[in-house]
Amino acid sequence: MLRETGERISSILIIEDDEAIADLIAAYLHQSGYTTQIAHDGDNGLALFRASQPLCVILDRMLPGVDGLTLCKTIRSMSDVPVLFVTARLLEQERIEGLRSGADDYIVKPFSFGELVARVEAVLRRSRGATKDAVSALQVRSPFSIDETQCLITWRGEALSLTQSEYKLLAKFIAFPERVFSREDLLAELYPYADMDVIDRVIDVHIGNIRKKLRTFGEEAGECIQTVRGFGYRLTYEGESSLN
Repeated sequence: MLRETGERISSILIIEDDEAIADLIAAYLHQSGYTTQIAHDGDNGLALFRASQPLCVILDRMLPGVDGLTLCKTIRSMSDVPVLFVTARLLEQERIEGLRSGADDYIVKPFSFGELVARVEAVLRRSRGATKDAVSALQVRSPFSIDETQCLITWRGEALSLTQSEYKLLAKFIAFPERVFSREDLLAELYPYADMDVIDRVIDVHIGNIRKKLRTFGEEAGECIQTVRGFGYRLTYEGESSLN
């Protein structure tokens, strides 16, 4: 089961099987100005994560279906979004397992409004700092450059001949290197006001065309847009590992 308690964009995803606790967490966050989405099991939590790109995930360790540790590992393979584990107890071994699975912090039930918000804000601050540094480093060594006034993208100084849709998609990837975008994300970039009955395979066609054009500049260029199976696509540069 999943439901939304605020806007989809830039919200905090709560994955908690106890509806009362999930509602309490959402209420705490709303008081601090955050929007939230809620899922009550791991499978729906993963589906909502993939669809919404939340700012942060608040994740219960014990979930029906996919357990919290497994779900955290899956999320971490897709994204660097902060993950805050919620648990009824905090044994040392559990803390180690959670941190190794990719969690950024823990909060133990019962918790106060102040502690919850403080921990969320702390992981968001760390994430923003790390993201800013990582993106800056990637953009410094980026082989791409964008001239927004002419809607022109170049690869190591050589201009790419792109359609309007191809330009929009590639510009999106360049702005967020290493970020995984689902087909739904990319469709929304091209058709923000259209019904989502547009066939999502149109994205595969556009990506294929962009890759074909990039290959004219060599193998490195042709392979920089990678398929992340089961999730979508990402832009990576030379020396980065592949998930396809």
